[in-house]
Amino acid sequence: MKTTNKPKKKKLGPTSVPSNGDQVRPVSGVVDWKPNLCSYKDTRILKFDTTEDLNAAIDLLWSEPLQTLPHDTPDGRSIIVPAEAVPYFTRAGLRFVTYRLRAMSELGPNEISRLRR
Repeated sequence: MKTTNKPKKKKLGPTSVPSNGDQVRPVSGVVDWKPNLCSYKDTRILKFDTTEDLNAAIDLLWSEPLQTLPHDTPDGRSIIVPAEAVPYFTRAGLRFVTYRLRAMSELGPNEISRLRR
């Protein structure tokens, strides 16, 4: 599923954490994220509109709530994060398109063969 995210620019509060979609509950300090991306059932690919948005997202990963967030950067234009982390990037006002990362078990033999080339 593909969704486009083009919110107005907002500052991310240092004590906000996502909980159940876009709901936010206040906390302080670093969020206790699971240690690996594979620990999450629902992961998302955030593909950024501009290099500036990508750089801002990378800077955001150094902010207190996201310091221990597991993530990956597969192609220099995208970041893979747990779905629960997407609201942080939305509230920061970054422009990106998000895709659900599918598991290998969800792919057909032709898709797997194409990806392995």
